[in-house]
Amino acid sequence: MRRAKKDLTKVEYSLKTVPMTEIVCNGENRWKEKQLRALAARFVLDGMPHLSVNEVDGEYVLLSGERDYFAMRFAGVRNALCKVYRFEGEDVEIFSIAEKIKEGELAPMDEAYLMNRLVKEYGLTQDVVAAMVGKSRPAVANTLRLLT
Repeated sequence: MRRAKKDLTKVEYSLKTVPMTEIVCNGENRWKEKQLRALAARFVLDGMPHLSVNEVDGEYVLLSGERDYFAMRFAGVRNALCKVYRFEGEDVEIFSIAEKIKEGELAPMDEAYLMNRLVKEYGLTQDVVAAMVGKSRPAVANTLRLLT
């Protein structure tokens, strides 16, 4: 049974400068110093990325972009320009999963597993998943086919 979900592809957010010390990251740094140094150097050339955070009771929880977060900390960045969302309940997890897929850093099987979670656990259709991650529906179907 497919549940109708609100459209998380067009969610409103505000841009806000947030001190890095106020951003809570639930992940751990799994990148090597060399990788973080290279990414930090790219930030100097291309500018700092926006981090996606969820504001809950005045606390900013990182939704996606862990690698960028740790590279910014490695580079000594004190304040980050953040896309501040205000999600509740399972929308936090759905948005976070979609953002991880959109980052394009996952192995194909990991991407398939996360898409499968969106379909099975949260009841989203392949069309909705495709819109959320910026892929076509056939691309989502083919990725899910990896799990069979």
